[in-house]
Amino acid sequence: MQGVLFWTTLLGSAAYTGYRLAARPYRPVNPRLARFLGRHFLEATGPCLAVTASPLQLERYAGGTLRRLVLAGVPVIVAVVTPGDLPDESFAEQDDEALEAAHRIGYHRIQMLKVATPFEARRVAEQLETVWTDVEPEVVLAFDPLDPVAGPDLAAEQICGEAVLRLAERLDRERQVKLAFCGTRRPNALVDVTPILTDKIQAVLSHRTELALPALAVNLGLRLMSRLPDLRRSYEALRIVDPSRRPLGRETTPEPRTAVSAPPAPPPEAPSREPRRAVVRTRLPVAENPSDGLAADGERADGFRPAWAGARPTDPES
Repeated sequence: MQGVLFWTTLLGSAAYTGYRLAARPYRPVNPRLARFLGRHFLEATGPCLAVTASPLQLERYAGGTLRRLVLAGVPVIVAVVTPGDLPDESFAEQDDEALEAAHRIGYHRIQMLKVATPFEARRVAEQLETVWTDVEPEVVLAFDPLDPVAGPDLAAEQICGEAVLRLAERLDRERQVKLAFCGTRRPNALVDVTPILTDKIQAVLSHRTELALPALAVNLGLRLMSRLPDLRRSYEALRIVDPSRRPLGRETTPEPRTAVSAPPAPPPEAPSREPRRAVVRTRLPVAENPSDGLAADGERADGFRPAWAGARPTDPES
């Protein structure tokens, strides 16, 4: 009996230690506050723009969050970055699977962005700018480029996240959007996906050609992964960056744009500049004897006019 108790305790301790190590990248510092931020994040009303290089990875890490936004009435537009130097026929089967997954999640639109390989943040940002300005999103979701979860299959996703950061700093200086990063090691929000976990799993299983494991193993893995942030329910871990906490502050950005968009100064001969020139003329020194060497209208032969002299209607400098 003592041996059974010993081995049970040992196995339980090992399992708990393994869980803590596996859950470290997905568990926020303050889970209670993270659950509150997750509920507040789902209160968005404007469009949501999701940027990814692989719909499979997007739905694996944030499919439940996008599904809950769709159910709340938020239009979700997905921008998929694809290699521009490859023919479209090579992705025909993957595109059909992506459309099937999009139907399960309920995306409003899928926009393909063709970018030359290898992917660079600058090139992705150039292609993404048109979609960004057209959608005018309230929320932008991408993979975290600053503190990402380790994974060689997420390198392209992190480049897309870097492009999102560049556009957020350049385009939204007055009206900043809320950024949400998935696949992060520093989450601060937990979105409860327990009610719609089945929809997320079915969307991931729609990418049949990209899955290396059987459907049963993928189903079990996603269910275990959703329990890593908190064992009590299924969650997705996000890092939400509120506009007020963005590194590019509101108080420093309007000045450059105002200076660039300001109208040019009026020419010197404009009527609005005449009073100023008249004031300058009155600062000239006054002669000690005003009647010495003055014409009838108060002007001397050398062109000097004292301050008390009245301006002639034909004088262009008055």
